[in-house]
Amino acid sequence: PPTQAARLFQTHNFKQSLDAYQDCLSFCRKTDECESVILNISSAKATLEYILGDYDSALSTLNGVLRRDPYHFLALLKRSQVYKKVPPN
Repeated sequence: PPTQAARLFQTHNFKQSLDAYQDCLSFCRKTDECESVILNISSAKATLEYILGDYDSALSTLNGVLRRDPYHFLALLKRSQVYKKVPPN
């Protein structure tokens, strides 16, 4: 559940937390969970991808959130942080 994923995050078990958030997303999609919950979990997942240095995955996840909700504040904020880390092409 999201609380377990959050607890893992707070204890700096980032890889395990990422796996737990992915499990949460899979469960939420199977149960028709409301869109805002899925977007918030996806945003948290992107934060972990960012922390783990997987900037491409973080951007992909965040862009997916923003396609569904272009004004999702957390996704916009995190995407700006990721762009600061990604070297220009």
